[in-house]
Amino acid sequence: DIAFKPESSVPTSGDSAPPGYERYDASAASVRVMALTASFWALCQNAAPKLVSFFSFIVMAHYLTPDEIGIAAAIGAYLAFAELICEQGLGETLVQRRDVTHEDSNLVFWTILGVGVLTGFVTFFGAGYIAEFLRAPELETYIRVTAIYLPIAGLGVVQQSIYKRRLDYKWLGLRSAVAAIISGVVAVVVAWLGGGSWALITQITAFG
Repeated sequence: DIAFKPESSVPTSGDSAPPGYERYDASAASVRVMALTASFWALCQNAAPKLVSFFSFIVMAHYLTPDEIGIAAAIGAYLAFAELICEQGLGETLVQRRDVTHEDSNLVFWTILGVGVLTGFVTFFGAGYIAEFLRAPELETYIRVTAIYLPIAGLGVVQQSIYKRRLDYKWLGLRSAVAAIISGVVAVVVAWLGGGSWALITQITAFG
């Protein structure tokens, strides 16, 4: 089971918490400080990956052909669509609910994992049909390999949602920055070694 203690979504004061739930007592001033701090780290979380991707792409552009970039872009678009199916907005539901119990967290975790495994299974065995639908038969191998990524992609959704509920964006911002740097360096190395489209695909999956 996912060991997260039930808690309210925002700091509150006043009435005592119901049995099994946790409430924060915080003044209006401390709430404003938390909100400003969370906004800063949320900005870092969104900006860091984009900056690293921009500069790493400039470097990789010297080693990749337009066709290889196009293949990687198509794979990236498919993975983004598949991740939406896997997550189903359940992570945001945990963030927005007033109270979240252990059962809620576990249900979301196992649902996302189960759908991820099913989506990965369908992607792996249906790679040929997906490639035909995209009118790019050369994508079949890439799609089949990246299918392994889908069950793994959603494993951190519940944990991220808990941090968001606490307005603790510092960990999320640092995580995104470190993941972006590592995935960018790996992608550049793969491109330098002649990996072609796999360089960009590696960056996408390593960051996720």
